[in-house]
Amino acid sequence: MAITANAWDNYWIGSEAGVSDSEGISHPVLDEFWQRQFESVGDDEIIIDLGCGRGALLEHLPDRHVVISLDLSAAALRSLRSRRPEILPLAADLQRLPVKASSVDRVVSQFGVEYGGAAALQSLADLIAPGGWIQTVLHCRDSVVEQESRACLKATERFLAIGFIQDAVRMFEMGYQVLKGNATPGDARPLAEKVAEDIRSVNDLFANYGPDITGGSIRSLVENVGRIQAGIQNYDEQEVMGWIGNQQGEMNDYTERLRSMIDAALSDQLFAGLCEQLSASQFLVREAKSLMVNQGEPLAWVLVAQKSG
Repeated sequence: MAITANAWDNYWIGSEAGVSDSEGISHPVLDEFWQRQFESVGDDEIIIDLGCGRGALLEHLPDRHVVISLDLSAAALRSLRSRRPEILPLAADLQRLPVKASSVDRVVSQFGVEYGGAAALQSLADLIAPGGWIQTVLHCRDSVVEQESRACLKATERFLAIGFIQDAVRMFEMGYQVLKGNATPGDARPLAEKVAEDIRSVNDLFANYGPDITGGSIRSLVENVGRIQAGIQNYDEQEVMGWIGNQQGEMNDYTERLRSMIDAALSDQLFAGLCEQLSASQFLVREAKSLMVNQGEPLAWVLVAQKSG
């Protein structure tokens, strides 16, 4: 499933509001990999951070170069530019990169290239100047990341099936009608009881997946609904209804992003095919392997290659 630019925008906007994890995937093994890769960065290199999101790789890069931060999501780039004004933001499709051929010294990417498939990798190869580098971390089939993504997807789909968000909307609508004198507490009671029933179902979900599944966003949503309901007279109706009304769409975008991540994960065969594709494009593959964690579980593929010339 190809995820749309709008869905990525909503995902990154939602991450700032706590709907999903905002900084993406992090691990000391990834930090060590990037620190090692960036030891060779020369002065004044032109670097593309492809699928940059909100700029996780910038923390490892020295400042003596030009960084083009490229992502499909304009929202992610706006967030990144507000924190790192020195970067050059570029919103573009990975398969149609508006960058001159052989003009880039280095393309780096953490969980970005694989979303564009083989066509995106060929686009990258064309951008690299002779002697330049492609350094990528890629989603790996059956990795700990994919397993966590599958668990988050199942938990989110189960949460959405409970109907908690829709029931919370109806409960808040009635609560404000009671405050206005247009309804009685008795009218509101069945709706509150339905939300309480939903919470019991959510607690069953937590018993299976743990309360921190999806980065704790489901737990936070349920807690916020309870907090607002307990003191609804202290909250602005328009703000509350706007907030709860957005949750369904943001959760839907989150599930779309998880499905896209799972679909993008590369099998051994697909990864070998990418390596062969680079070799056929005048690249010398310097490193191609899976990073391992937890006593032998795969975390991600790494692919590092240098262009001949």
